[in-house]
Amino acid sequence: MKTYRIGVDVGGTNTDAAIIDITAVDTPSRGVCASSKTPTTPDVTTGVYTIIENVLTETGIDRGDVLSVAVGTTHFVNAVVQADKGRLSRVAVVRLCGVFTRQVPPWTDFPPSLKSIIGGPVFYLDGGMSNPPIHEFN
Repeated sequence: MKTYRIGVDVGGTNTDAAIIDITAVDTPSRGVCASSKTPTTPDVTTGVYTIIENVLTETGIDRGDVLSVAVGTTHFVNAVVQADKGRLSRVAVVRLCGVFTRQVPPWTDFPPSLKSIIGGPVFYLDGGMSNPPIHEFN
């Protein structure tokens, strides 16, 4: 029966995870079956995969019994705050909208240094209150 959830936090130094049995949150352990810590890897995906495998292996819980995995990341927040070109990529914006939503383009209130790193193409798709043509801004 699926009763487990895994929480992962990717920090600038370490990646942490805990696996929780949601049917046991009222017990003294609050449902925590295992937790683990590993150094954050340059390619965050490897560290997340490793830490999840660690808690599953430690508990013997089958991955099929896991309801969800939630990943929180101060690693990302730090990259944004520091406008770190090495850890950020361009992001496209697809906006389903009417004419009123087009009056304030995406990235308007971003600091110029951050916008230059992550500001990717912007697409407006018909929807909302009217059906104007699709526009692209680069």
